[in-house]
Amino acid sequence: MARNRRTSRDPERAAAATAPTPAAATASTASVIATMLGLLIAVVVLAFHARSYSFLTDDAFISFRYARNLSHGAGLVFNPGEPAVEGYSNFLWVLVLAGLDRLGLAPESVANALGSACTIGLWLLIVAFCWRRAGRGRECSRARAASRCGRRAGSRRASSSCW
Repeated sequence: MARNRRTSRDPERAAAATAPTPAAATASTASVIATMLGLLIAVVVLAFHARSYSFLTDDAFISFRYARNLSHGAGLVFNPGEPAVEGYSNFLWVLVLAGLDRLGLAPESVANALGSACTIGLWLLIVAFCWRRAGRGRECSRARAASRCGRRAGSRRASSSCW
């Protein structure tokens, strides 16, 4: 107890006791550099992956048609004047595309850009989550956390990543 009292009364000693050693500072800097390099590699791979799947499938046009009909006042229908049938599996996506169509942006022209923006946003969210988790001491280092998140976030099958 006497040692704790003495340390708490002497701010210089307390700072010296808690200051990182030069070896720890170097390891920390190396960890940050490794993390940044890993994240840079991951975003480059993500960009190439997204570019290789920048096409529209026939299923996308189903959502586009529902979005266009909704934005033009016909409701969530495939064909205006017919009964409503839920022929889409992505309600929020249809609503977003309908809103963009209402603003004059055709769904088929903005879907790929919007999908890429959502992919990058998700990647940034995963990076932020991993960075926070590593900062709480749950992982050995930020670099290790980033590599784990990269493995968890990335899909090993191209067809899964495409969808």
